[in-house]
Amino acid sequence: MQVGFNLEVSYGISLNYAPHTHKIATFIHKDIPIEWYFGSYEYYLEHKQKVLGDRVLIAPWILIDFFVSKKVALFLSGIVPKLSCEKKIVIGMGHSIAEAFMFFPKALKQEYLQQYIGYYFLGFDYYLAIDRASLKAYESIFQSVGVKTKAIAGGSPRLDLKLEQSCALRSIEQFLFIPRLTKPYELMGIIKRLLELGKKVLFRPHPAYRGYYQWVGKQNPYACLEVFLSYAGFSFDESESITLDSLSKSIVITDNSSLSYSAPLSSLKPVILYAPPKKEFDLRVCNFDCSFVNPLLHRVALNELEFMQVALRLEEELKQSGELIAQEILQYKEANIFYPKASALEIAKLLMSLLKS
Repeated sequence: MQVGFNLEVSYGISLNYAPHTHKIATFIHKDIPIEWYFGSYEYYLEHKQKVLGDRVLIAPWILIDFFVSKKVALFLSGIVPKLSCEKKIVIGMGHSIAEAFMFFPKALKQEYLQQYIGYYFLGFDYYLAIDRASLKAYESIFQSVGVKTKAIAGGSPRLDLKLEQSCALRSIEQFLFIPRLTKPYELMGIIKRLLELGKKVLFRPHPAYRGYYQWVGKQNPYACLEVFLSYAGFSFDESESITLDSLSKSIVITDNSSLSYSAPLSSLKPVILYAPPKKEFDLRVCNFDCSFVNPLLHRVALNELEFMQVALRLEEELKQSGELIAQEILQYKEANIFYPKASALEIAKLLMSLLKS
């Protein structure tokens, strides 16, 4: 393997490596050169068997624009610096549907928010929308801020895997907490009240948050919840991934996690957004006349009292009208998601057409 700087100009498609981008590559014409970008050597070693024979680029994210030249590049979400004058087409692919709505509840001054959005999308010529609602959201943001990035229908291979089948509605057995932004100690009050009512509570630590505190050597933030292990109805979900079986029998509580959109579409029932106002995420705020909340997919609680009212009401609503709610969400999913089960193929077609152009 060559180490160091190589500014060789080549034509082809550059892909930010991830399992779902690898699926896209399987549909790219065999005569088109593929270059894989890895942000670290360790991640490359973990997946190198899947990219044998292709060109591999390993570089810090901040320098990536120097190395990808005169080609079509597909990068995952995040700020991509504009450091090179080389002509190329850069397409962004978001993490989830929720990403399209993450700017709407930010409690920032408008000039700061617009600057942040400008930097976020500066490096992208196109940005893939997963469904019709996210396409509309991106178009609204880009027009309001004056961003030159163009939103385009793309779907999501990552979401396709989650939506291959929908859960059959089952009796609600538990409340499943999967927070991202909300700290564990902020949830202790509502968890305690649910347990005291005899409800079953399952808590799933967010994998990114858990990995971060282990990496930096911080104290386990979930340790405060171990006090609830004395209740028969409380347990931690330490499984590698969330199962359809778990979703089918759960009312999910989250905040701005990607699950806020994928879980309702998988389980065919609303999730509860428990999101006490914070500077970085305040559901009372609607920037660009848009909200993070989809009334069909979400129920909202901003404090402990609201949560108990919303949680018990939703539990009863699902018992009484669960099949009707499931049918409404299923119809919404079928009408709105772009290229279900075929988005990898459609994105590959897009990349190849842009390369020809």
